[in-house]
Amino acid sequence: MITPLPLSTQEDDRGIGAPSSTVHASTRKTLAEMSDDVTADKIRIQYGGSVKPDNARELLSQPDIDGALAGGASLNPRSFAQIVQAGVPND
Repeated sequence: MITPLPLSTQEDDRGIGAPSSTVHASTRKTLAEMSDDVTADKIRIQYGGSVKPDNARELLSQPDIDGALAGGASLNPRSFAQIVQAGVPND
């Protein structure tokens, strides 16, 4: 598991998920260059920035973000449950 820290927690015109996904995609590409695509795809890359109930769904829906480290938000059971729920795929 790898948890890159975001370069910035600022949103741009695409929201917070797109810039974060770019960092994660670059990390995965570097892993593939160091090993191979199969290995890079097996490594979980988690978001290491500020995840909250209001941004968790956007972050966790990004293709190269495999999870999130919920820091302070995990201290509040309701917030933590909302973050967990945001990571459950809607089938």
